[in-house]
Parts: sequence; structure tokens; C-alpha cells
Amino acid sequence: MENEKMAKKFNIKNLANVNSVIVLIMSIFSIISVSFWYISIPLAVFAIILATIRIKEDGNFISKVSMVLSIIGIVFCAMIYITAFLILFSEYVMLV
Repeated sequence: MENEKMAKKFNIKNLANVNSVIVLIMSIFSIISVSFWYISIPLAVFAIILATIRIKEDGNFISKVSMVLSIIGIVFCAMIYITAFLILFSEYVMLV
């Protein structure tokens, strides 16, 4: 009887929700660590891959939010490093 309760408690639907929350946490960490590209971009790419799998399976809202947050993390990271490169390049051109 106790095993049946445990089986109901840990069914596939609950594990799917846990996976969606893990992907959401990875997406949030990719935005928080945006100044460290070597952490932010792999987290965001991995979160996008997992969110895409989750969306295809059940179309979970948390997975959709995770995908959007991951894309925002990649865009922020790209903006920061492109801006820094352009600022350094413009100062180099002024020196020459």
C-alpha cells in the first residue's frame, strides 16, 4: 500500500514539471551570469535545447518562459561583449 502511494506521488507528470522548473532555473542563472560568457552561453543553450524538448512533449508554460529567458540571456551577453569590443576598437582607431 505504501509503495502505491509512492508510485502515485512520483509519477511521470511530476517529473516533467520538475524538469521544467530545472530548465527555468538554468535560464535565470544564464541571465544572472551574463557578464561571464563562458557560464551564461552554455547554460542558455542547454536550457533552450531542454525547453524545446519539453515544449514538444507537452507545451508546458514554464518551458516556454524558460526558452524566452534563455534567448534574452544570450542576447544580453552578446550585447555586452559586442559593445565592449566596439568601445575598445574605437579607442584603438583614435590612437592610430
